[in-house]
Amino acid sequence: MISLIIKGRAEALDDLCIHWFLGHHLKERTFNQAVFLVDERAIYTYVPYFLLSYGKAIQVIEPESVKQKLVSVASELMEYHQV
Repeated sequence: MISLIIKGRAEALDDLCIHWFLGHHLKERTFNQAVFLVDERAIYTYVPYFLLSYGKAIQVIEPESVKQKLVSVASELMEYHQV
């Protein structure tokens, strides 16, 4: 299990905390931050894809590898849509 720390706007975090998947993994919530404990496999296969839909309303703080995966997925989408 890996800690996923996300900060952002309260409304976006509220939505994440009741998300069908992440809601079950919520460990801590403050006004502008949420901490989830997520299975390592899921954190790299599913999580980055639905986090992208929050755009600039959220920001992954930890782990760095998830931030890198978000950048990779966003880059792939950009390249795909430019063709």
